Amino acid sequence: MRAHPKASQRLIARVVAAVALAAILAGCVTSKQPLFDPAQAVTPLADGTLIEESRNQGKWVKWGTIKLVRDGRIYSAKSDRSDNVPNFALHDVGDGFYVAVHTRAPNKESIYALFEKQGDSYLYYAPICSEFQYVRLPRSLWPVIDGEYCSYDNRETLVQALRVYARLSNPVARYTPAKP
Repeated sequence: MRAHPKASQRLIARVVAAVALAAILAGCVTSKQPLFDPAQAVTPLADGTLIEESRNQGKWVKWGTIKLVRDGRIYSAKSDRSDNVPNFALHDVGDGFYVAVHTRAPNKESIYALFEKQGDSYLYYAPICSEFQYVRLPRSLWPVIDGEYCSYDNRETLVQALRVYARLSNPVARYTPAKP
């Protein structure tokens, strides 16, 4: 018996969502020591609900919501599809780009992703190591590959690599504040 096309699309969207969340939580683009000062984090998003969307056949399709809560300069993001509540800080790196930094514990490895402001929305990029090869990341921006992780020890190199990745690839998701 074949699955209904809508059910298949929902399954694909959930898999994409799980991969996106795993990328930021499991961490593929990392640093052994923090590369961003938590005191310099910015808070461009207000507390509230964000609509999560993924691309499906070239169109943005809603696949969930996020309840965003800020504690000082740190955000918590509770998805309606997961019990995980990742904490992260955003750092403005210019031209509408923000590096998301998730640090599991003080002075431990940090995990990075990139957001790009586009109108009222934020596009989300969560590269994994192997994707750097697909987008032909310039050799000067390559990380140190430590098992399955890409590790950086220089903030500017990390930012450049993330921005090149965003220019040459598609975002994993789009987040838009819900209308009241």
